[in-house]
Amino acid sequence: MLRAARAPHAGKVGLALIAVILLAVAGTENLGLISFISAGFLAFAGLTGTLFLLCLYDLVVSVFELRYGPGAGRPDRFRIASDVVQEYVRWLSPLGFVVGIIVGHYFWQ
Repeated sequence: MLRAARAPHAGKVGLALIAVILLAVAGTENLGLISFISAGFLAFAGLTGTLFLLCLYDLVVSVFELRYGPGAGRPDRFRIASDVVQEYVRWLSPLGFVVGIIVGHYFWQ
């Protein structure tokens, strides 16, 4: 079961969710239901939320692997070796910080 949880379907679901969010936001902005500024915020919030959910999913699967996997009795069983979380922290945290600084300064004026 843990091997099936590591299948690439989670990434595909994440990509589909991002595409649906971006299309919905673009469509509602195009119809005039929300403003351009709100559409930008909602798109960024949807992307961040989707990435957060993917990282959370990977974290939960990693914890279950360490708890119930083949080497559950090892002394390092509480170490979470999550590639998704490491890549998120490595790339998206600085990117989000830079984008936040730019957007913050733009709207500060």
